[in-house]
Amino acid sequence: MKPRPARFVDNKLKQRVTQYLTSDRCGKYVDTGVLASDLQRMYSIDYGRRKRNAFRIQVEKVFSIISSEKELKDLPELEDEHLAKRARHGEEDNE
Repeated sequence: MKPRPARFVDNKLKQRVTQYLTSDRCGKYVDTGVLASDLQRMYSIDYGRRKRNAFRIQVEKVFSIISSEKELKDLPELEDEHLAKRARHGEEDNE
């Protein structure tokens, strides 16, 4: 079997999903179905003629890509916190 090629990402859609996530429209939890319907309504010129289910699946893929990128970006920050916590506990044990 051949390896699958890298996923195709619509950069404009990715930018719009990121913008939607940073806005006040969504809360702590994101429903990708609501996200897709809101994007289809807000950008009806670009996404209005697409089938709802196919567009929802595409939004889910973009959302998962954004989530994985965010996790990779947050990883060094989490590692630094962990190392700082270990250093504090090491100092407390030495006292």
